[in-house]
Amino acid sequence: MVASTCFAPMNSMASLAGVGSSPLASNPMQAVGITSRDREPGLLHRIKELEDELRVVRLENEKQKASIAKFRERWEKLKESAKRKKAAKASAAGGLSTGVQERIDEDPEGEAAAEASAKEGN
Repeated sequence: MVASTCFAPMNSMASLAGVGSSPLASNPMQAVGITSRDREPGLLHRIKELEDELRVVRLENEKQKASIAKFRERWEKLKESAKRKKAAKASAAGGLSTGVQERIDEDPEGEAAAEASAKEGN
C-alpha cells in the first residue's frame, strides 16, 4: 500500500504563514535539495511501521471489547442474583409476618401475681 500524499514537515515559518512567492519558499524540502525519490524509502518504512502499530492497536481493542463483554455479562448475572435474593428475603419476611396471626392474650393480673410470688420466694 503506497500513499500518494506527501509527508513533508510543515514547521517552517514560510509554509505556516503562507509567506513567500518563490517556489523554494513554499517547499523547504526542495530548497535543501531532497527529492521525492530520496524520501520514498523512509516514507515507505514509516507507513509499514504505522500499519504494524495499527494492527497491534486493533488486536488490543478486540481484546478489550471481549473483556468488556465478559464483565458486562457478569454484572447482569450479579444483578439478577441480587434481585432473586431480595425477592426471596421479602417473601420469607412476608411469610413470617402473615404466618403469625394468632393473638396472644395477656393477663396483667397474672403477671403481677407471678412477680409477687417470685419476690416472696427470695
